[in-house]
Amino acid sequence: SRYGNAVLKLVGNGITAVSPRYWFPVVDPSDLKTITQHVIAYPTNPDSKGKATELYVEIHNIGSIETRTYSYDADKHEIGTLKDNKNVSTEINDFAVQVLTNITHSGDLFGVDDYSVVNSIVSKIMWRLQCADAILDKHSAPTMYGPQFMTQKDERTGLYIVQTGNFFEVSDPKAVKPSYLTWDGNLESNWKEIDLLINQLYTLSEMGQAFMEGGGGGEASSGTALKLRMVSPRIKAARLTNLNTATVKQIICLLSEVNGITIDYDGLTLHWSDGLPVDEVEQIQTLISATGGKAVMSQYAAMKRMGLSDTEVEAELEQLSEESASTAPIMLTNIDKNAEDGDD
Repeated sequence: SRYGNAVLKLVGNGITAVSPRYWFPVVDPSDLKTITQHVIAYPTNPDSKGKATELYVEIHNIGSIETRTYSYDADKHEIGTLKDNKNVSTEINDFAVQVLTNITHSGDLFGVDDYSVVNSIVSKIMWRLQCADAILDKHSAPTMYGPQFMTQKDERTGLYIVQTGNFFEVSDPKAVKPSYLTWDGNLESNWKEIDLLINQLYTLSEMGQAFMEGGGGGEASSGTALKLRMVSPRIKAARLTNLNTATVKQIICLLSEVNGITIDYDGLTLHWSDGLPVDEVEQIQTLISATGGKAVMSQYAAMKRMGLSDTEVEAELEQLSEESASTAPIMLTNIDKNAEDGDD
């Protein structure tokens, strides 16, 4: 989201994240999207002034990693002579570097971050709010106007001030009466522009208005209502999962391989959650409607969903059975005495 790519590197039996600004992919000259090597390089070993003196380089090939150390001139940004070179086998059948990516276009290998497209809009919104804030601050203190005799000279500062607590007698009907200055800070156009910019922000960020409002201002919403309001974010999330599902599966298989566990890539299935709360009432109603009003789970399964243990569930079912038996009416049957005598 921030850089457009997430660079993950297998280290030993675990995995770590590398800053995308230190990642330099080497691609096939005939196909921009085919990476032949992953290079991770960054300056190290700072001197007393904090300037790096060496450049550490990792060249990742399938099954191996070549590490190099060069001398480095931080002032000129120049790479010097090779000081060290090692080659280590990773014992995996793929690159030790795996990259998750945001959306890309055909002319670029790197993913597009989510902030560049909205940075100018956010800056404009902040400027509009600052303008409104400056106007409100400027006119928040009341200002008086009136005839000249209202002012009194301050002997200490030499300035003319108005003692608002005094009484000013105005006998001339044509004279200006003391009053407070009112202002017309018409900010309507300012707020209209802010609303327009915010709507553009909702659209370009693909987050939607419901996301910014927190899902309805605290109102209770059903699962279906939440999903309808969050259509844009869910579409964006689905696009990202479609782009990266194959890479995530490969990362899981590689991590399992280095930890001695074999997982079949083709047999591995990932299920992504959209993060929205599950509305169990709607789910059950949908199942009942699909089955024609028939029960969709047993009493045992229903009680297990309430968090009861197996012993507690069995005790509850036994108690229900006893209560049902105690409240059931006694069934009377007819006995044929003649039939009994004949048997004897």
